Amino acid sequence: MAAVAAGFFYEFILEGLHGSTAGKQMMGIVVVQEDGSPCSLKGAAIRSLGYFVDAMFFGIVGYTAMKRDESHQRYGDDWAHTVVVQKTTVSLDKRRGGGVFAAALALGAFANIITMMIATLMLALG
Repeated sequence: MAAVAAGFFYEFILEGLHGSTAGKQMMGIVVVQEDGSPCSLKGAAIRSLGYFVDAMFFGIVGYTAMKRDESHQRYGDDWAHTVVVQKTTVSLDKRRGGGVFAAALALGAFANIITMMIATLMLALG
């Protein structure tokens, strides 16, 4: 459970503050709201929670959802009104910079570590 919570916090923080995780950053993709504005914290939370539904049955639920429309949204994206796009398609005035990414990455890593430390402490005291 701790690893799942740590993963949720990492994705929620990075996508909510910057729009991309480290993996998305390397792939040149970003999460934005359907209107093209930066992903909100609310949108990031909803899409991250929706991942648990999308991942059911080895990802078949999400894959099926992505095949149903031209924007290739999984259920979490549909519920959060977000879409994953190539970073180059986002206008410069709506992109968040590298400094924001670095800060979000540090905060996401910190939340991940704290979550795992709390879980370890709870097990030790258990």
